[in-house]
Amino acid sequence: MRLTLAASRDELGHALDELASAGSTVPDLGPNPLTDIPSNVATETVSLRRRAVEVQIQAARREERMVRALRAATLLTEVDALNGDRLSLLSSLSPQKRAGVTGFTQAGFDQSHSEARQLLLILRYHRHVAEGWLGELRSRQRIQGVSSWHVAAVAVPWLLAIVGFVWLRRRSPDWLRAIDERLLELDRREQRASPSALRKALHFLKALHRPLESLSLLALMVWLLPASADGLLEVQLAEAIIGWSLGGALIVNVINAIAASSSPSEVHAGDDIAALRLRSLRLVGHTVVGFALVLLASARLVGKGTVYSWVYSTCWFAAIPLFLILIRWWREVVFHRVERVRRKSELQSWVLANRIGWKSFFAAMIAAVQLFVLGFYKALRNRATSFNLARRAHAYLFKRELARLRSDQPSVQARPLDAKASAILGPTNQTKGWVSCLADGHIDALAARAHAGRGGVVALVGGRGMGKSCMLRRLGTRVDSSITLECLGDGDGQLRSLFSFDGGAEATRAPSLVLLDDAHRLIKPVRGGLRPFDEAFAFARSRSDHTLWVFAIDDVVWPFLRRARDSRPLFDEIVTLRPWTDEQIGELLSLRSAEAAVVPNFEGLLEKLPAGADEVDKQEALAARRIGYFRMVWDYTRGNPAMALEVWRASLSEDDAGVARVLSLAVPDSAELQRLPDSALFILRAIMQLEPATVSEIAQSTRLPETHVLNAVTFGVQRGYLTEDGDAVRVAWAWLHSVVVLLERRHLLVNS
Repeated sequence: MRLTLAASRDELGHALDELASAGSTVPDLGPNPLTDIPSNVATETVSLRRRAVEVQIQAARREERMVRALRAATLLTEVDALNGDRLSLLSSLSPQKRAGVTGFTQAGFDQSHSEARQLLLILRYHRHVAEGWLGELRSRQRIQGVSSWHVAAVAVPWLLAIVGFVWLRRRSPDWLRAIDERLLELDRREQRASPSALRKALHFLKALHRPLESLSLLALMVWLLPASADGLLEVQLAEAIIGWSLGGALIVNVINAIAASSSPSEVHAGDDIAALRLRSLRLVGHTVVGFALVLLASARLVGKGTVYSWVYSTCWFAAIPLFLILIRWWREVVFHRVERVRRKSELQSWVLANRIGWKSFFAAMIAAVQLFVLGFYKALRNRATSFNLARRAHAYLFKRELARLRSDQPSVQARPLDAKASAILGPTNQTKGWVSCLADGHIDALAARAHAGRGGVVALVGGRGMGKSCMLRRLGTRVDSSITLECLGDGDGQLRSLFSFDGGAEATRAPSLVLLDDAHRLIKPVRGGLRPFDEAFAFARSRSDHTLWVFAIDDVVWPFLRRARDSRPLFDEIVTLRPWTDEQIGELLSLRSAEAAVVPNFEGLLEKLPAGADEVDKQEALAARRIGYFRMVWDYTRGNPAMALEVWRASLSEDDAGVARVLSLAVPDSAELQRLPDSALFILRAIMQLEPATVSEIAQSTRLPETHVLNAVTFGVQRGYLTEDGDAVRVAWAWLHSVVVLLERRHLLVNS
């Protein structure tokens, strides 16, 4: 096969030589003997015969070139087929023989020489085809097999696409800048401490829009190509080169944008580091794209043979000069960052000692590798902590560590916080500040709907302490014509008192937003218990053309309502409050502590610091304890902000100097709840559904005797897991988590 392939290559080379040497001009026929004939002799017949012979010669020449072109194309197909058979045999060779054929051996050099010759033959053939096509185009003749209408059908859309691309490229920066200014104004109006998610996405898009526009133009032009042109080798190679180049530029910009967003310290360092980073990424991108194109071209033209194996096995060595170039560019930056390390290791001290001289390059190499490894570890750690499971595992380990520390240290006498600070830290206190959370998006959407005059009835579903009332208050401040009403459970009586005006003036006097807090009080899990809710809902639905009604319903009651009224759709929209993240819980606890003038001290949770630790090490350890403690509170309360405030308040105490010290997580012992009889658990569930619940309502809901209910309620109040609210009772905040977990485990409460 090797001899046959070599012979076919020789024959293809001769055919291409003949095509190159064969001309289309009429050959010289020699001297004309008729020039010596006297002028009075007639020469018209001879001239006609000569022109006829010239036409025949031109036709013969064209036929000869067509035959030779067909022969060259046939030989090229034969060479490609034989080369494909040769490459398929490589997989059948033993590993030693395959390594000898594709490696840097004598056989490998022979194979690479043959593949290089085949590559040149392929390029010569396609150059001949392109020159013939261009020659026909220059002679203004009709290209064989191509209609002028078909050319226009491709050229005109291409021209329009290019014009649209240029028009968009000139105006897109101004558009993005205007949108950014608009989002900045919205952030200022919302008093956001950090850019919104939409504005962050816009900044990311501003770094990518250039290559995205170019890739879109390329995709459109490729899509407009006819199927016959898309199958040409020249077109495929051009698509690969342009596509890989633009794709590499897009990836470089993506990495650069991610690095810029994750390095806020560069904002104060100027644009030098950002420009150097982009320059380095482009160098790496150009190198990778260059080798990828070489591999792609060799695989497309001569297959994955010896040349492909050589390039693939040697491209990794390009990392050495690439690494040296990057070290030369980043050397001063590396030394500067090593200088900023507060407590330097022996290796870092040696690096700084050899900052000048011939050793500086090697010192920069070592320091760069160390900084890269540390940065990669920190990025990996930050990425791992972004997962919910990892944060809960960290909270569990932190709790175990605090338990071990508490057992090793002696107990400290402490007293609770003063009444004023404790009241401010309480879960029912209305805070002055606001923590950005997932509810912000719901507030924006509902406020926009109320401002637009699009009425409707919306359900706001969330557990006790998830912030339903706070969300309603903030939503009420966003809409001027709004009414907030705390439901008392009497159906539409309160609503009719608000809407006690004539029907003729109703359209002008009706508010654009009505907020019904504690709307779950309208729902009683007893026979006929949905009548107050049905009355209030019917009243709201009849006046919801231009008024938006928001019903705040506890998620303990929501499953009962959904099952009872699932046959007909009630609400136009259902907004469910989701648990907060550990960062939001930590921000809330810090904000409320600042309002209460409480400075929490975590020194009682510190382990013994290592020898040689200074004040900075101590502050870093305290900051780590603070993060771990807030994460532990978040894990225990399941992201419930009100319960987190209660746990945080119970975990603070004052010493003799008036310092608020943080103790281990103060949670009640739920072992006593586990020993309660089933009837008491049914009473607890009824209290959760009816809060605040009276003894008669509990008895009616559970169908237990009132005396039995009264004894259970009295016992719960004495033990502290129930608290009195006038004539009614509710679950105490400190015991809310334990009660909910117990009822869920007994399948007496289900998630909505």
